[in-house]
Amino acid sequence: MTVDDELWSAVGDPTRRRMLDLLLADGEGTATSLSTRLPVTRQAIAKHLGVLDRVGLVHATPSGRERRYRVDERQLARAVAQLSSVGATWDARLRRIKEIAEAIQRTADQHRPQHNP
Repeated sequence: MTVDDELWSAVGDPTRRRMLDLLLADGEGTATSLSTRLPVTRQAIAKHLGVLDRVGLVHATPSGRERRYRVDERQLARAVAQLSSVGATWDARLRRIKEIAEAIQRTADQHRPQHNP
């Protein structure tokens, strides 16, 4: 699976991850409603929502003077699948490194002189 760098850059920010959590829990939200629950300004929230919107993790609909944001669950599922794939790849790499290190250790142990008291 190919990793979408823009998507992971967007999700890499802790404030944006918290925003996604809140939107998922509440079903939707505005920059104003999110700013009351996060330690950043409404303007910063709006910028973060713009990033999430550009990568397709949220979608906005006009609501009076504001925009209501909802999480795109398909795009979020795609992000989760990518993370799982990357995790599985790294697990396999780490297992291989462990196997190599153990083989090196066995070889070193076999060539070490034995001491008999």
